[in-house]
Amino acid sequence: VDRIVSDLNEGIRRRGAKYDLEEKAKEVARGNIHRRDRAVWFQGTALQNLLSVVTDPRRVLIVPLESMSRDMQGVIDDVMDHIGAERWKVNETTDGHMNAGRGKEQAGYVGITNATRDLLRNVFRDDVLLLESLVGRQFAWSSWARDGETKEEDRGGYWRTATPHPRMDVPRADRTSHHRKMRKTGSVTTVKIKTRRRS
Repeated sequence: VDRIVSDLNEGIRRRGAKYDLEEKAKEVARGNIHRRDRAVWFQGTALQNLLSVVTDPRRVLIVPLESMSRDMQGVIDDVMDHIGAERWKVNETTDGHMNAGRGKEQAGYVGITNATRDLLRNVFRDDVLLLESLVGRQFAWSSWARDGETKEEDRGGYWRTATPHPRMDVPRADRTSHHRKMRKTGSVTTVKIKTRRRS
C-alpha cells in the first residue's frame, strides 16, 4: 500500500499528473488500475508468473527494496554469490545512499486517510499473502495482511535476500485460484519484485 501511495505521489511530482491523490487511491481500491501498474503492484502474482516458467526456484533471488537501504554491501555480496561472480566493495560515496529515498517529510508528499488505506489493504491482502507463501517468509511491512495480527509494521520480520521457498502449508489450489482471479483483472507477467519500507 505504501508503494502505491509513493507511486501516485511520483506521478504528481515527476510526471506532472493532475489528480487528487486521495480520490486516485480510492479509484485503485475500486479496481481502476492501469495494466502497467498491475504488473508492479500485484507482486505475489508477478512472482507466481515468474515461477511458472522457471523450473528451479533457486535460480531466483528476492531482494526486498528496504534491504538496499539497510545493508547495500550485504545485498551486493548476496547477488554476486548467487550468480557466481566475484564480490566487489561498495565505495564510500555510494555506501549508505542507495535507495535512501526522499522521505515522507519532503514538501509535497501527500498521504491518504486510514479509511482509504484500509480499502487498499482489502484489495491487496490476498496478493500479499500469496507473495509470502511463495517466498516462504514474512516481510517486515506485511503483518497487516495476516489475520489476527496487528496492522503496525513488524520490523522483526526483516531479512536481506532469499530464494523462493513456497510453504507446504499453503494449499496449491488457493494459489491457483488467486492466480486466475488476478488474470481476469488483466495482470501481466513481470520479473520485477519491489517492496517499500514504511518510514
